[in-house]
Amino acid sequence: SVFYSHRRAFFSAAFQYAITSEGDYGYRFANDLTWDGGPGYYLIQNPTRTLALEAAISGEHKDLDTYRSQPVDSTGLSVLYVGPKLSYTWKDRLSAHLGVDFPVSVDNSGLQAVPGTRVRAGFTWMFGPSSEPPAPGAGKRTVAADASRTPIWTPAPASRFYAGVEYLNWWVKDAPLSVPLVSTGTVASTHHGFLNYPDTTILYGAPFSPAQGGNDTQRFQGFSGTRVKLGYAMGADRRFAVEASGFALEQRSAGFGITSDNQGLPVINIPVFNTISYTPGGRPGGLPPAEDGLPASLYSDPHRVDGNVGVFRGSVTVRNTLDLWGTEAIGVITFHRTPNWEVSGLLGARYLDLDETFALDYSSIGVSGRYVGLSGAATDRFRTQNQFAGGVLGLRGTYSTGRLSVDLTGRVAIGDVHQTETVTGSFYSYGQTAPYATGAAGVFAQPANEGRTTRDRFTAVPDAQIKIGYALTPRLRATLGYDFLYFPGVLRPTDQVSHYLPKGQTFQQGGKTVSTTSPARLSDSSDFFAHGLSLGLEYRF
Repeated sequence: SVFYSHRRAFFSAAFQYAITSEGDYGYRFANDLTWDGGPGYYLIQNPTRTLALEAAISGEHKDLDTYRSQPVDSTGLSVLYVGPKLSYTWKDRLSAHLGVDFPVSVDNSGLQAVPGTRVRAGFTWMFGPSSEPPAPGAGKRTVAADASRTPIWTPAPASRFYAGVEYLNWWVKDAPLSVPLVSTGTVASTHHGFLNYPDTTILYGAPFSPAQGGNDTQRFQGFSGTRVKLGYAMGADRRFAVEASGFALEQRSAGFGITSDNQGLPVINIPVFNTISYTPGGRPGGLPPAEDGLPASLYSDPHRVDGNVGVFRGSVTVRNTLDLWGTEAIGVITFHRTPNWEVSGLLGARYLDLDETFALDYSSIGVSGRYVGLSGAATDRFRTQNQFAGGVLGLRGTYSTGRLSVDLTGRVAIGDVHQTETVTGSFYSYGQTAPYATGAAGVFAQPANEGRTTRDRFTAVPDAQIKIGYALTPRLRATLGYDFLYFPGVLRPTDQVSHYLPKGQTFQQGGKTVSTTSPARLSDSSDFFAHGLSLGLEYRF
């Protein structure tokens, strides 16, 4: 470990390398390197206590484990974290730390559990006699403090720089589900979970009568994040200031998954409406445009109308992923100031980035009957990115009394949002239309709607914030706040899914002819909002 300090600034670093030997059954865990450290600054530094804020950089690197000298897949990992870390000491008794780490790079070696956001905390208490020398006059009667001494909540002396760091716990608007995505049917029926039967149940996706169930939104759990701010006040009266700030939320995923057993139960179907006639292998005649489906699992039914007796099993997994971050630079002009009130105008620039992905994975394998030896898998990826850049205009009002203060901010950003939509799909199959086949058609992602498209549109993005502050020292303030951000007219990937498509293109069941018009590219937009709580510290120096 290394530690260097100069006045209030410091730098720390610690490294640990663990070397392992072979254990039982010929298995050996790989050597492991961990590190932690970064630059920091003492917010409070006196003989009895310190409070330090550190930009912590930590991580871990681990090679592949080995089994009987052979590498074991999905055991290697390299991860890098960044985040704020607070450290506190009191005399020679107490030392404590609290940090939030956000993963910025995760390099895993296969399908494995990988780390997410983590919170680290710890403290040490030293027992026994104090090592501090007795204070002058110890044991004597203490006299009353000088009444003229400055109280702790008196505003800080005139200072030009100020900085803040906050922990965010936000929620976002649910992802819209515009079509039914996964359905199931009863064993007594032969329709495999088609939507025009009232005993069909929609397991995931939008409702569709007469089928039962369904939900038109996908909820995300709360997002953790961080926000940092740095400001500089100008002029003798500090009426002008410039601020730079940025926030980032952790990446969050939500979705659905289902897998059948070896009897093909439950029935798992992806319901679609076929738009082009096709003739699956082994069936007489053709299938006209009508309701259809891509079942991942199906039980054996001797009464099946096409005479296909046998079982195939499979699974469907849906995953929605969301990233949100932003940054801004603004000028602050204070045009009204009293001992308790301060009203300022805000003018500057803002950037926002909303990035979402809808991913669907389908797989199926034959178990018995005519399906033995058949298998296939298909994937869909719909990704949208909304990048806003524009000017900011707003007002900020502050009321303070003693230690307490309340800030209220309202702003609107007006500018251009650059929207990108990327759609990709693919499949592979064994033993269906050929011994082995691959193609660029998934389920909802087909050649007609695949590719990358962009567009620009003019929009306004308002946001509001209320923040309550409490002065811990003349320079240090703790804050608790609430934010609301509204982002209208954004592209979201689940709005771009159409279930009117040429179903025969998946697995090339209808041959190798490709439609250039179906499914259509939708480019549908909807509104988005994010809101939540913040907890932070602000310091003037």
